Amino acid sequence: MNETKYLTPSAVNKYIKVILEQNNYLKNMSITGEISNFKSSSGHFYFSIKDESAQISCVMFKNNTFNLDFAPKDGLLVNIVGNIYHNVKTGFYSINVKNMEEHGKGDLQRKFEELKNKLEMQGFFDQAHKQEINPFNQRIALVTAPTSAAIKDMISTIKRRNPIANIIIVPTIVQGNKAVNSIVNSIKYVNDNNLADVMIVGRGGGSIEDLWAFNDELVAQAVFDSKIPIISSVGHETDFTIIDFVADKRAATPTAAGEFVTIDLFEKNQQMENMIKQLANLLMNKIQFQSLNLAKLVENQYFQDPFLNIKFNYDNLLNEFKNNAINRKLMIKHQHEKIEDLDYQLKKSAKQIINDKENQLEVLHTNLDNLNPLSILSRGYGAFFQNDQPINVDKLQKDDYFEIISKNKKIKSQVLDIEVNDEFNI
Repeated sequence: MNETKYLTPSAVNKYIKVILEQNNYLKNMSITGEISNFKSSSGHFYFSIKDESAQISCVMFKNNTFNLDFAPKDGLLVNIVGNIYHNVKTGFYSINVKNMEEHGKGDLQRKFEELKNKLEMQGFFDQAHKQEINPFNQRIALVTAPTSAAIKDMISTIKRRNPIANIIIVPTIVQGNKAVNSIVNSIKYVNDNNLADVMIVGRGGGSIEDLWAFNDELVAQAVFDSKIPIISSVGHETDFTIIDFVADKRAATPTAAGEFVTIDLFEKNQQMENMIKQLANLLMNKIQFQSLNLAKLVENQYFQDPFLNIKFNYDNLLNEFKNNAINRKLMIKHQHEKIEDLDYQLKKSAKQIINDKENQLEVLHTNLDNLNPLSILSRGYGAFFQNDQPINVDKLQKDDYFEIISKNKKIKSQVLDIEVNDEFNI
């Protein structure tokens, strides 16, 4: 008869642990479910993930919770990735969660990036399209839900900084299926009726689904087309939506949005008072300084006896006049001597120049006489003419008529013959 072999609970649980944790299908499982019974202790998260008919215990240790970009809470639909963990001591199993994200956020993030890249390529984010935000605005439109905490913060900030500003509240649906049309219509309404100098468009914090209307292309187009400058103020400081990139300026918080559109009149008034005090102090110091100068002036001997100053100046002017007269006399004498010397040098130079020119003239006259044809004719020579024009003898031909003109005769002749002889060359 075979004897029954009994196992201990520890042995059974160890065996189950091996089966569960070594099963490849149960490694890095991806599960979608709703968070339930969420607790946090020392940075570790303990909760259940459930659907309509079942739930599984989960634990997410501290070293994995640092990567989360949202706060887990009961009722939140999430995607988790993890491994089966079996506790040998208790016999219970749970999922050791390595990663967790809000359900649908991955798809929404992908859509967000696709639209962001598309609008960026089309120039929606270019700085050239951004309008200046004037802090001296008198009409400020708030395009948001009229009962939100965000609008209360904006109103409080605006009234605190500029009590005379006119705040126009444009009630707008900012979450849900009707939000996109409501936001677009509100922006167009403010523009069409020229209701404001500047517009704040936004809402308070929430999940990515809650803020999704501000990631819609129609809303982005309305913000881009707005002729009135727009400041976006959506969610918390870490939240970014598409209109944050399209708007003329992004405010990280509602309070910051209120500060962007206003100038702090109380601060400016305080600055003005400080400037008035500084000017008053400067004026007082100037008065005191001039008073000291006046006191010194009153004590001055010339102020007490004005004629003393006149006499002193008179004596100085008289001495200066005498000195100038002597200097001018000496200068005139020196100039006269200089003129006499220049006159002597001028006459001497002029005489020398005249003599030189007369000698040159005589030489030229002699040369001119030597070159004068009449002078040559006076020595018995004659000049050949033909038709009353001087002619070169070499050009005369046989039987040509010509004239020979001497000093006092004109001889008419004819060429009878021409004999060429090299001996005649001179």
